Amino acid sequence: MRSLKEILGINLKYYRNLEGLSQSDYYFKYHLSAKHMANVELGKVNVTLDFVDKVAKKLNISSLELLTYDKEKVVSKKRVDQKVTN
Repeated sequence: MRSLKEILGINLKYYRNLEGLSQSDYYFKYHLSAKHMANVELGKVNVTLDFVDKVAKKLNISSLELLTYDKEKVVSKKRVDQKVTN
């Protein structure tokens, strides 16, 4: 079972990769700290529900969507410009 921190990170990375942007470009676009958000993506920091709500609103998605695990949203590539190989 995955922790909420891991699920949040998985979903943030998924939505960032949908736009094809690096962490710094993606979070700059939404006026969020790239360094802090990188740590959130990695599940290294604890965040509040208020923080999750704030980020969800900026990304125009629901808080529930950020906190719900979906195996289809797991991104295996390390870099946004990396090609996925089977």
